[in-house]
Amino acid sequence: MNAAQQSAGNAVSRSALWFPLYAAVAIFAAEFCWIAGHRGLFLIDQSILFDGAWRVVQGQAQYRDFFSAFPPVAFLIQAFFFRLFGVTFSATVIAAAFLNFVATISVMYLVLRMLPRQKACAVAAGLLTAVWFQAPFGMLWFEQTAFAFNLVALTLIVQASGKDRASASAVRIVAGVLLGASVLSKQNAGIEFLPFALGLTVISDIRRPGRALRMAGHVLTGMLLTGGALVVWLWKDSSLTVFWRDYFMMATQIASDRSPSVLQLAQLLLVRIIAPRHMLALLALGLVQFSRKSPTETPNYLLTRGIAISLIVYQALFILHSYNEEENAVPYLGIIYGLALALLLERSGPWIDARIKVADRSAARVVVGLLATLVFGLVFIDGLANSWYRTVQKFDAQTRFTEFVNAPGLSRVLWGNPTKAAPPNIRPVFLDRRDFENLNEFLTASNANFFVFKDATMLYGLHHRISPQPWLYFSPGHGFRNDELPRVDAAVVESLQHNNVEIIIVEKETWVDFGLLDRMPQLLAFIARDFEKVREFGIYEAYRRKTLQAGSVHDLP
Repeated sequence: MNAAQQSAGNAVSRSALWFPLYAAVAIFAAEFCWIAGHRGLFLIDQSILFDGAWRVVQGQAQYRDFFSAFPPVAFLIQAFFFRLFGVTFSATVIAAAFLNFVATISVMYLVLRMLPRQKACAVAAGLLTAVWFQAPFGMLWFEQTAFAFNLVALTLIVQASGKDRASASAVRIVAGVLLGASVLSKQNAGIEFLPFALGLTVISDIRRPGRALRMAGHVLTGMLLTGGALVVWLWKDSSLTVFWRDYFMMATQIASDRSPSVLQLAQLLLVRIIAPRHMLALLALGLVQFSRKSPTETPNYLLTRGIAISLIVYQALFILHSYNEEENAVPYLGIIYGLALALLLERSGPWIDARIKVADRSAARVVVGLLATLVFGLVFIDGLANSWYRTVQKFDAQTRFTEFVNAPGLSRVLWGNPTKAAPPNIRPVFLDRRDFENLNEFLTASNANFFVFKDATMLYGLHHRISPQPWLYFSPGHGFRNDELPRVDAAVVESLQHNNVEIIIVEKETWVDFGLLDRMPQLLAFIARDFEKVREFGIYEAYRRKTLQAGSVHDLP
């Protein structure tokens, strides 16, 4: 074996040693999300996707049988996991863990595809993705579903970058299909990514307009395929008109209510771009400019920087109007830092060689590596803490997760003590674990259809009872407009009667839309006329239908 063959063999051997590490990071991503996702309940948000997916399992079709401004794809994905693993809370965490696994693999691949020599940065980027992508929310969620489709589509776009063969065209079409699925997972998370996706599709061929347009056309073709499949489904099994109202009109109204002025948008966008969580990545990208090599001498330089900068701007734009915690809106910190620091390390070698004496070069490289490790470590610990302490679900570092929940479908969930039942800045109200468990015991013993007003609709699926009325989320703007409330009021009462609801659970404390029940006179009259209060479980009041046989519910635990 000659020297060249031996060198190549050693390189292959060294490369093979990294694969177990990549696999370990991907497994960690799934396992960490699984553990973090079972810490605490935040019923208002978690119930939305849970109940929507449960409705799909029941055979209900969105826009025909139930209404929501949230698009259908995340519901369909979660319904698939329900069918595989049962209708339990853990099935929503399994779905999230799977997306975290896929996102982590995609990020590591992207770093290696852009800068193959920076394997350590690929591992570090995977670790950041593991704690920042899906784990902050813990269970499957609309934004994270869209973020995942965006990321896999970006991976395919990069894979096909600069290629004009039929196989590359097919890959870009598939990427377009995924981008379409993203738009149907969460409107703003999908639509706002499209300009960046198309820009990154053509950036490598920007000086060849014909070829660039053809590549963009492939992506748009894939999106049209997704749109066509949607139209067929709406026409055959759902409703085009209700889709237009809920997906476009309702979402447009929400966006309008949250939109700042042009000047405010520019100012806020700039602030978000240079926010602390982006600062170090921007610094790394800036330092690249001081390297000795010209941009054209580094393979993939333009695309690498384009991806990192595009994702920083995208995240900043998304944070501006999402009204969510920032920790739930920075899923791409892993790929941003992975590419930024990998590019800096890739190009710092020539810079060090040009400015530092030979005897000091090794020490300089060690210092650069330690600084990169420190940066990755700080961002990793930040994500680890936010996911572990469930910041997005309104818990904090003082919360203790030590007791399992004794309720159907929740046996793996650790109760957060304390669990807030209303915004703490308005009034300090907490939900006790025993009250929640007693409520579930009451519902199990009743063995009857029930209606929850208004947040804890997860209970329908956990008890395998019919979701008894059409609105997924009782909040004006997310299922109906304020001026539609009288129609909603009447339709809810009609649905409860049609579905033979015998138990009504009213929450005395809620997170949003306080006093909504007082603005629904028909529902109030229906409860007062046909039901009587039989139990209280902390914030929950339980009513049973008066026409039931005496003792049938009074004797329940």
